[in-house]
Amino acid sequence: MKILIIEDESPAAERLELLLRRAKPDVEIIGTIESVAQGVNWFKSSGQIPDLIFTDIELTDGLSFEIFEQVGVSAPLVFTTSYDAYALRAFELNSLHYLLKPLKPTEVAAALEKYSLLQTNFRAGETNQRVQGAARQLGAQRSRFLIETGERLLSLNVEDIAYFYTRDNNVYAVTLQGQRYPIRLKMEQLEQELSEDHFFRANRQYLVQIKAVKVAHLHFNGKLKLELTPQAADEVLVSREKATSFKQWMGN
Repeated sequence: MKILIIEDESPAAERLELLLRRAKPDVEIIGTIESVAQGVNWFKSSGQIPDLIFTDIELTDGLSFEIFEQVGVSAPLVFTTSYDAYALRAFELNSLHYLLKPLKPTEVAAALEKYSLLQTNFRAGETNQRVQGAARQLGAQRSRFLIETGERLLSLNVEDIAYFYTRDNNVYAVTLQGQRYPIRLKMEQLEQELSEDHFFRANRQYLVQIKAVKVAHLHFNGKLKLELTPQAADEVLVSREKATSFKQWMGN
């Protein structure tokens, strides 16, 4: 496994390399990059192709995102940062994992294991979209969302969200306590990034968490009518075609 490290702090880069070698002694570190400019030059001139990239986000001359905007990078990315404010932007790329510093040995090992599992399912050279899809199936789900409310930034844990719904082409999250926040993602993206064990796409308008389903009522034509907590502003129906899957989901 060839790994490229993008990190502008030498102690952090050395610690990451140590954790990588502890987790997988045969890894090959093919380079350590400290800046956006150095990264762009490396990808354009080195001729080497990493299997996996561990990258910090805030570098000496900008954000590592700028590297991937200037050069085509097909390798999965593991972001390592001290802040969760960049999580939304990271998941727009072919992100395999998002780790907060200080890095834990178990988290680094889990990222490597996740990559290895991907490799057993897909041959080298798969498109970024398929790598991202596989990562989600293997558990690369969100654990929180960054919420912007006026001039404030809030971190909202996924486990505190009762359901998501759409209104006038906007998506909102409603917490178990009844608070509502706008979400800058489409329902399709949320469905892909959230655990299927905990969230179910009831219909085009609602994505519900298991803890928010108070009761499911039998409805006409084989449909189900959901009673949610907090109460939804709309009638939340599960189609006859989805009813069996919903019942199985509730019983897992």
